[in-house]
Amino acid sequence: MPDLHQPARPTGRCRAVPLAVAAAVLACLAGAPSLPALAQISERLDTNGDGFMDQKEAQDSALAKFQSLDQSRDGALSDAEMGLARGAANPLDKNADGLVSFDEYWFYFGNVFSAADSNRDGRLSPDELQSMRQ
Repeated sequence: MPDLHQPARPTGRCRAVPLAVAAAVLACLAGAPSLPALAQISERLDTNGDGFMDQKEAQDSALAKFQSLDQSRDGALSDAEMGLARGAANPLDKNADGLVSFDEYWFYFGNVFSAADSNRDGRLSPDELQSMRQ
């Protein structure tokens, strides 16, 4: 599991993640079927009520979403559990074993979080969330 005190740094393909994709990813982390209003994202992810979404809140939300998708309760997501066509390339499956572990899942979403964290303070402000929507 990543160190929650040090934001992950975007690497490789993750540096090129468009902000629109990052906004959709945050909607996914929030468990929303589509991109909700900014206020709804903030309310759902800002569990401590400080007005920001920190990396721990993002990871907790990602874990809850991961667990809700893991219908087999085996600690890994199959293509079917992720809603992907059989045999489709899954960018989250870093080791290409056909399953996505939580570490692989968080690696991707943690990098999206870091890419959105423009001031590198380990949390997303309303302005950083708003920038993702533009």
